[in-house]
Amino acid sequence: MLLKIAYLLVRRILGLAVLVFRGDEARDAEILMLRHENALLRRQAGRITETTPIHRGEREIIARD
Repeated sequence: MLLKIAYLLVRRILGLAVLVFRGDEARDAEILMLRHENALLRRQAGRITETTPIHRGEREIIARD
């Protein structure tokens, strides 16, 4: 149990050290990656919510059964 706590503590400290000493280019690259991922997720969410009259008709038929 003590070893697990020590491992998690060291891992957290090293993770914070990486964030502090990381260069601006790495931060910019991460921001660009996150923006791209966000755009993809928004597009996927938009496709899911788009419905056509055919889809609505199918849902009504299924709901009747």
